[in-house]
Amino acid sequence: MMTTTRQLLKTILRIAIAVVAMLNLTVSRAESSIDEGDDGSCFHHESPPSPSSPLARARTLTAPLASDTQNAEFEHAAFWEEHETLLRDAWNEWEQEQDQSGSSSYYGDDPDGGVSFLNPTLSTALNEAFDHPTLENESRIKSLWTTRKENPLPRGVHAIEPLLTPSGIARLRSLLDAASASGVPTRRPNGMNRNGVIIDANVAGAVPVAPLVELVEEELIRRVVQPVGRMFFPDRVGCGDDVDYFAFTIRYDGSDDDVGDQ
Repeated sequence: MMTTTRQLLKTILRIAIAVVAMLNLTVSRAESSIDEGDDGSCFHHESPPSPSSPLARARTLTAPLASDTQNAEFEHAAFWEEHETLLRDAWNEWEQEQDQSGSSSYYGDDPDGGVSFLNPTLSTALNEAFDHPTLENESRIKSLWTTRKENPLPRGVHAIEPLLTPSGIARLRSLLDAASASGVPTRRPNGMNRNGVIIDANVAGAVPVAPLVELVEEELIRRVVQPVGRMFFPDRVGCGDDVDYFAFTIRYDGSDDDVGDQ
């Protein structure tokens, strides 16, 4: 009986020693990521992604060169489909990094999302029409769009200037710049252009960054393109005709890479 008790005590002691060792290792690792500033304050390092993380692995991919001029929207489709899961996981990891760091390029100057994106006059008219759908409110929206008496637009083309506010444009550019600097490869935007990105959460090789997708889908597609398109072209846009969309950007910078993007 005495021998059994001693063996049990020894086992408990070994377990206690192992737990203490693990706690010390955890503390030492936590301390290694904290520095003391000149004023005595502590701050955390932003650790680089683990070499085995999706973001790190995605950054090592070499995207195939976009060069086709016919049926180019399907160019290198096998590559993008092969790495679709990795790229989606990499973007998720990148967004988590931006969220944890409170990046201004990700959140904008207003973390609560209070940036005025659309032309305020148009935005107000749209809100009024959504809340009170009348012919009068619809006419008010139509009056904001023009076909231009001077330098008239082609028949059936309507324009509004500006559509986006300066802060809205800055917000879009900030998000696009941040995504471009992520190091995650992206596919060509369409069959005609080689430089730019697709903005979509469900397309392999696209940019699925949530704030960017939400701006395009909610502010542009749902609030403007669909209702205004139905208003101007009721005889051409039927039920379900405008549900799907394909959003992309095109980059022109005057370099040789722009050849074929004109």
